[in-house]
Amino acid sequence: MIIEKNIRKFFDDWGENYHFNICMRMLMESLNEDERFDYPFFSGLTNDVFTQIYTGDSFVGPLSHTKFDSRLADRVFSAIGYNHIFVSEKDFQANKSRWYEKVVESLNNGKMVILRGIVDFGLICGYEQNNILHIYGRRDDKYLTSIEGLDSATLLIFIGDKVKTPDIKKIYANMVMQIPSCFNRLPENRYYFGINALEKWHDTLLDDSLYDNNNFDFWNVHASPLTIESENNGCNWSKGFARELLKRFSESLNGTEYQDLIKNLIMIYDKLGTESSSIFHEKLDHGINTEDFRQREVRKIIAEKIRSISEYHKEILLLYGGSR
Repeated sequence: MIIEKNIRKFFDDWGENYHFNICMRMLMESLNEDERFDYPFFSGLTNDVFTQIYTGDSFVGPLSHTKFDSRLADRVFSAIGYNHIFVSEKDFQANKSRWYEKVVESLNNGKMVILRGIVDFGLICGYEQNNILHIYGRRDDKYLTSIEGLDSATLLIFIGDKVKTPDIKKIYANMVMQIPSCFNRLPENRYYFGINALEKWHDTLLDDSLYDNNNFDFWNVHASPLTIESENNGCNWSKGFARELLKRFSESLNGTEYQDLIKNLIMIYDKLGTESSSIFHEKLDHGINTEDFRQREVRKIIAEKIRSISEYHKEILLLYGGSR
């Protein structure tokens, strides 16, 4: 059996790249939940859509990929009014057979199970005899795959009962007020976040020593953070999920104390989105010749745009009473 009712599959919508948020969107669709519990909603709830990430030397995913833990899961499920069970790799490995049985029980009750390890994030959506499980998630460029057992799993999340009716206005207001902490988040290990990430990225682009050898890694060092920046703020393949969320906030919180703040946020994000979209007109397209990126003239143009986006972030902080 495979649960597939009412579900738009992985990457059905062009521009959805954050796997945990896709899983949550699909899970809500399968349960006939509030239509507002969609991909942009969860991208805001996880702070993905307001947080730039960069390392300067490796691939980066969104916040929900890079810093996922039980606290983030608690925040997400609590906001939408559901109980859940978070199973760490240690807990799973201690009793694999128990958790496999729990997966089958959940599926028999019509509830898919979030999985990590075999895929980045995916949904266990069905099972057959002989320990065969079916998973929605990206693996070898396939989005529905079958596996035997769960030995490679590093995380499981079971959705439980709905225990309260969510207050959408309160959720939106909390998202609005989380933006400064996303922009100001301090570096952790090799990860830079928010404004720090943008400034590190700018400086890396102008460091000529990083681009004159055969170890230059455009796709991980620059294309992965560019995917985050573009999905959040807009480009030729994404409408910019931050702006889409802000428009929802504006409609829902009209007439509240947040009204003027949101209006000003939208004005700045519109300018930020224009700057973000223009990056793809400067030698950066899906058909890019990465050798072009070795040219300082190309990198300088991109660096100036990244710096401009950073300045818009600082302008947004002023709306909250922060310093530029």
